[in-house]
Amino acid sequence: ILTLARLDDYKGIDKVLSALPRVLKEVPETFYLVVGDGPDKKRLNDLVISLGLIDRVKFTGEVSREESIRHMNSCEIFIMVTRPIIPRGEVEGFGIVFVEAGALGKPVIGGVSGGTVEAIVDGVTGLLVNPEKTEDIASALLKLLKDPDYARQLGENGRKRVEKEFNWG
Repeated sequence: ILTLARLDDYKGIDKVLSALPRVLKEVPETFYLVVGDGPDKKRLNDLVISLGLIDRVKFTGEVSREESIRHMNSCEIFIMVTRPIIPRGEVEGFGIVFVEAGALGKPVIGGVSGGTVEAIVDGVTGLLVNPEKTEDIASALLKLLKDPDYARQLGENGRKRVEKEFNWG
């Protein structure tokens, strides 16, 4: 699974990390790649250590656009469960990264927050989850990891949506 984002607390990477132990119990070969850098890096690294996920999670840091695309192409699932941080005015805008993942035929999981709900058609191009509930996040990941045909269908639907609705025309 992959997240490509600035490492900010509202991006929900901590919630995905917290959901991973449950996912790993049922799909032990799961690996989580986090591409990006930002102010939340130390806290997230500490969380990886405390959850015993060192062998299952990798942070790449900042990478080139070409390398980002390679990472996106290699993943099976794109996930970013953003949540609003109201006191600071932090909320996900449109969520173009979900559309980019869709363009590559990847199924996506996003948090019901901000513009993510416009970028993902729940149950059609991806899955929307409560970004505060790690159980919801784990369930969505397991659903896609255990049912590759369903995951593939979501990815194909995402690609078709991009071609139809998100083009220069």
